[in-house]
Amino acid sequence: MGSVVAALSRWFPASCALLLAVCLLPAVARAGNGAAELRFGVFAYLGEERTRAKYRPLADYLNDALPDLRVRLEVLPLDGIHERIADGSLDIVTTNPNHFIVSRGRQPLTGVIATLVESYDGRALDRLGGAILVEDRRTDLTRPADLRGRIIAAPSTEHIGGYRAQALELLEAGVRLPADATVVEVGQHDTAVQAVLDGRADAAFVRNGVLEHWERSGKVAPGRLRLINERAVPGFPHRVSTRLYPEWPVFALPHVNERVVRRVAAALFALEPDHPAAVAAGIHGYTIPADYLPVEELARTLRLPPFDRAPDVTRADLWRHWGTVLSALAAAGLVAAGSAAVLMVALGRERAARHRFQTLLSSLGEGVYGVDRQGLCTFINPAALRMLGFTRDEVVGHDQHALFHHRRPDGSPYPHGECPVRRTLEDGASRETEEVFWRKSGEPLPIRLKVEPVHGVGADAGAVVTFADISELKAAVDDLARSNADLEQFAYVVSHDLRQPLRMVSSYTQLLARSLGDSGDTSVREFMGFIRDGARRMDQMLVSLLEYSRVGRGGEPMEDLDSRALADEAIRFLSPAIAEAGARVTIEGDWPTVRASRNEAVRLFQNLIGNAVKYRAPGFPPVVDLSVRPVAGAWEFTVRDNGIGIDPAQFGRLFKVFQRLHVRDAYEGTGIGLAICRRIVERHGGTITVESEGAGRGSAFRFTLPDTGAAPAAAPRSASCQESRP
Repeated sequence: MGSVVAALSRWFPASCALLLAVCLLPAVARAGNGAAELRFGVFAYLGEERTRAKYRPLADYLNDALPDLRVRLEVLPLDGIHERIADGSLDIVTTNPNHFIVSRGRQPLTGVIATLVESYDGRALDRLGGAILVEDRRTDLTRPADLRGRIIAAPSTEHIGGYRAQALELLEAGVRLPADATVVEVGQHDTAVQAVLDGRADAAFVRNGVLEHWERSGKVAPGRLRLINERAVPGFPHRVSTRLYPEWPVFALPHVNERVVRRVAAALFALEPDHPAAVAAGIHGYTIPADYLPVEELARTLRLPPFDRAPDVTRADLWRHWGTVLSALAAAGLVAAGSAAVLMVALGRERAARHRFQTLLSSLGEGVYGVDRQGLCTFINPAALRMLGFTRDEVVGHDQHALFHHRRPDGSPYPHGECPVRRTLEDGASRETEEVFWRKSGEPLPIRLKVEPVHGVGADAGAVVTFADISELKAAVDDLARSNADLEQFAYVVSHDLRQPLRMVSSYTQLLARSLGDSGDTSVREFMGFIRDGARRMDQMLVSLLEYSRVGRGGEPMEDLDSRALADEAIRFLSPAIAEAGARVTIEGDWPTVRASRNEAVRLFQNLIGNAVKYRAPGFPPVVDLSVRPVAGAWEFTVRDNGIGIDPAQFGRLFKVFQRLHVRDAYEGTGIGLAICRRIVERHGGTITVESEGAGRGSAFRFTLPDTGAAPAAAPRSASCQESRP
């Protein structure tokens, strides 16, 4: 019994170990000698012969490092790699990073178990890039954008160093492949280079190191080929045109036993740079798996396999990943729908408002049109077209000034820059004036023009112009002017000619009185006194009427005058009355230069100052203050007194002809002096008003004269005019 137990104790561990080894053997083919066969697939990127020569030492090294496995090297083209991975007839594969990403998207694979480290002049290279090669003589090809519409030779569109890395650089330069250039897939890097040298292609896409190999081997003279978009990468020995990406990965198919995968990875990691196999293969060895996410992002950006089509997405996937966003979009959609409804309502209202606007324009009797910032007509109403004689198409879109505002009323050219419409467009100020438009027939059209600016941005800015035909008004004004002239002439003639018979009545009455002497009847002498007094008052009225009619008739022309000198002259004429009344006249401030007729301006001051002295309160010496101040575009003169004042209810009668506010026995006069003042002021383009708080409160007469723009002349702040005037 003990011997059996001893035998079992020796047999059982060995059996378990054997059973475990059998279970852990990879699911790989068996060689003829009974060793497990490991099929090692390699992409023939250098062509089958050169690639086999490069990887044969590595396969021999694995056979030595894994004696229980027989590693069989299989060098395959790109299509062959894909087919053998798809049917599961390869076990371990090494290819470029892009092939790995594409294959992983088509069927399950293990992750990367190791990353190749190339060797160049003894330096380790664990990254790769691409070069864009052109002949140096091609001066028309200096930057990626120059390849638009050219012929490009590339090993394959699935090469990362031979196509995709370069395609990203061109995409960032605005050239999308293959839409914007002709890409010819030639299978190998060397073939792509030869296509450029033979003139069959304008440029070649190859991976790093290919140009250096050609120059070292003497296949091409240094300097014959150059790079487009060359990048400076510190520490990288090859010239590149692109970013750098991880070197080739090594991966296994899912049917390979995990233990075998670990043993292969361990053997690759154990390969030292000075090992004969590494030296023969021209590599530095293998390192831990690199991060191949940049390769994926490259394919995504270029929309190349395996990211050249959208994946199947279910509603559940959408809701799981984008539920919050979809909810927000739904809410935004509701808001957009509401906004659209509001917009439709607003558009409807806008159309209705536009219709009302067009109806209003059509119904207006005045002409209305709009212009943009350049003075081109944007709209015009029927009344304007009717007055001008144009059609809408002849006006809209055309320069209104050149069309019907190009000449002045006298027919002389009207400069564009002086046009009130153009000036409003430039300074944004409203304007109203009388102008002349010219009808299509060439006839003048007198108008009253008003221009209003329209403030806005771009096409919304401009001006709106309204105008009315004032032909009839101008004719009526002309008729009125002629009538006024005739009336003025009539008043002048009447007032002048009536004085002659009036003087005869007065003279013969005086002769009759002297003839009667003291012998006549008392009643007769009283009646003759009434006749003389009436004749005298009638004569005064005729003289006043004559003076009123003379305002503006044959007077001195308008000229720039010192207003202080005008006031001083009026005071000199009134000095006897001022002295008699014991009046004090003061002048305050700096007085300006005004444009006026000297005689009429002196008469204006004389009438106002004379009234202030005459209409004084009993027992109070008159005090008359003269002052001036600037107002909008004019100078306002004030004659203020401390006299008897004026009932505000009588203001409306003050400036009318022959309107007296006092009985003749209290104050002499004809009631025409203030009417003459108003006529003088209005002839000079001004206005005249009166202020008073009532009887016994004094009064102030204010009148304006246009500003000439000259600075006021310096004058004493206050000056007494009583004693100093002769």
